[in-house]
Amino acid sequence: MSAPEHDFGTERLISGDAIRGYTAASDLVGGEPVGVSGSYEVDASGAGEGDFVGVVLYDVTAGEEPAIANEGCEARVPVSEAVDPGDELLPDGSAEFETVATSGGSTGVAVVLEGTGGAGTAEVFIFGTQGATA
Repeated sequence: MSAPEHDFGTERLISGDAIRGYTAASDLVGGEPVGVSGSYEVDASGAGEGDFVGVVLYDVTAGEEPAIANEGCEARVPVSEAVDPGDELLPDGSAEFETVATSGGSTGVAVVLEGTGGAGTAEVFIFGTQGATA
């Protein structure tokens, strides 16, 4: 039996079937927020608004095609601070999410369903995408 192609150490997808596949522009980590960076290509999201198409479901290296959960999916994502149910989240620019209040943004891309007592993993519903012309 051969080794598995991907490591699913953390089960990221809770529910939903809005899964996209684009080429990774760089190495990406499971749970990392990503944005469109080229023709059918994604890379790590920058901090704040305007750069989010979904969440990578497992680690990949540049050139591979990651599965990306987007609008309508529930997922487990890394957060850089304590979050509560109902908080809206945005990418923090460091492969995690933070609250809209912390980011200074005005519109999130996911809402927290199960919070955390600090930095860690939160369960969220992804409700939006953002791009330069979204």
